Amino acid sequence: MTRLATRLKQHGEEPETFAGLVQVLRFCGLLEESVAAHERAVALDPTIVTSVAHTHFLQAEFKRVLETYGGKRYYLDAAAWAAMGNGDHARALLSARLTEPELSPLMSCLMTSLLAILEGRPDDATAIMQTAEAIHEPEVLFYLARHFAMLGLGAPAVEMLRRARIGGFWCSRTLERDAAFAALRSQSEFGQELSEARSLEMQSDRALAAAFEGNFLAGVRAPLATAGAGLATRAL
Repeated sequence: MTRLATRLKQHGEEPETFAGLVQVLRFCGLLEESVAAHERAVALDPTIVTSVAHTHFLQAEFKRVLETYGGKRYYLDAAAWAAMGNGDHARALLSARLTEPELSPLMSCLMTSLLAILEGRPDDATAIMQTAEAIHEPEVLFYLARHFAMLGLGAPAVEMLRRARIGGFWCSRTLERDAAFAALRSQSEFGQELSEARSLEMQSDRALAAAFEGNFLAGVRAPLATAGAGLATRAL
């Protein structure tokens, strides 16, 4: 975050820098700040593409995922449809996309394991996700933790959360609010991961304030509010 803040100071407000912050802040569990960075990036360049759809997914704002998930679609919109209770549509999307050639191992693992869950094949889903031993992308590990939680498998879900956290990804809001994790919330090991995520988010929030010398949200949204006021004045 310090590096990105320095870049903004040196080069002025660049949409690409704010787009990068969308992911950085999401990895730290700072979801509101991640969305604010997206909004500022788009205000500076309406054509820019960010990863904000993944932030909305972690917020359990699944309709917003469908509105903001752009480019080549693979996993996230299908997962959002499933989370909203439309498993049939999610299965259809995944089945069609899995026929496409040259899927990456990461994407294949995510998509095939979710499809197996939605088709009522928990053993197949578990076997697929066991290949995640070779996966080190922390956001993917977090999604796989969610898959294990959907199956009610607390131990492997917590292990995936731990690996994601060690890799630099945590998000207490998702653990607290996403229905996929509901069955795990009474388990002590899950509670420990939730506590770790909260603690790391507090540290991240302090680091963000230090890097940007103040309230990041206020600093980012002030230009947006000013621009909005200007537009309203011109409209009058």
